[in-house]
Amino acid sequence: MDITIIFSFLFAIGVFLGVWSLLQLSVQQGADEQATYTQKRHRRLRDTYPMFHHLFALVLEWLPYSAGSSQIESIRRDLPMGAKDSPWTPEEFLAQIRVEGVLLALGMGILLTLMIHPFFGLFCALLVCIFYSPIRVKHLADIASKRRVKIRQRLPMLIDLLALSQEAGASFDGSLRTAIKENKGHPIAIEFQEMHRHIELGRPLQTALRDLAERIQDEPINELVFTVNKAMELGVPMANTLSEISDQMRLKLQQWGEKAAAEAQVKIMFPSIIIMVACMIVIVAPFILPAIFGGSM
Repeated sequence: MDITIIFSFLFAIGVFLGVWSLLQLSVQQGADEQATYTQKRHRRLRDTYPMFHHLFALVLEWLPYSAGSSQIESIRRDLPMGAKDSPWTPEEFLAQIRVEGVLLALGMGILLTLMIHPFFGLFCALLVCIFYSPIRVKHLADIASKRRVKIRQRLPMLIDLLALSQEAGASFDGSLRTAIKENKGHPIAIEFQEMHRHIELGRPLQTALRDLAERIQDEPINELVFTVNKAMELGVPMANTLSEISDQMRLKLQQWGEKAAAEAQVKIMFPSIIIMVACMIVIVAPFILPAIFGGSM
């Protein structure tokens, strides 16, 4: 009985050690794969962006200071659209532009100090340090916003094409290929082509659609993804669903156009007032100036 207990105890220890070793091996393998992926991504960044190649060590040093920044969420939302096909992480992108800003401020400060005055050089260097990073983040957001507008404007036509292909008897995969081919070169074709590539690699359609919505971060795409996924869950014919979505998108596009026109009228009011005042000065000045200066002019 004692021998049985001892053997059972030793067997349990052996099983525990075996499982623990397998888990450790799995964790180590995952860490090695992640490290290999990070190294490849950094190598691609160094090849694509020469500035990153020279500032690589500084960027890595600044990464811990970028992780908690309030700008990270904005960069995380706009980076997939504003810097397409770039392997940046939000933290790396922010660290990179901060390093660029400091070096630019240092160079400008030294140059202006030698050419003009130390105080002026220091003042300009501080301005560059403060505003360079927000300006670069704003520029990224502007690029992403313009890309989203282009996608939003073309989306109803792409959905129409998908619906017509579905009604003609094509599969969803065939309809998607046709839509991508007809919109070749457009941002919407690039995004849907990436989604189609993920599907071909074995990713479920619903997951690929959610990834598309996560990447673009725009309300019309979110509505499209939600409606299509819900229709697939309920077994509703895809052609009818796409036709309804297309009608809704076209109506919203018209509303967006009307809203943009109304906003443009408000924005142009101030420049119009300035131009009107300038024209009045040009017209009235020849009559007022002689009266003021007593005809000496």
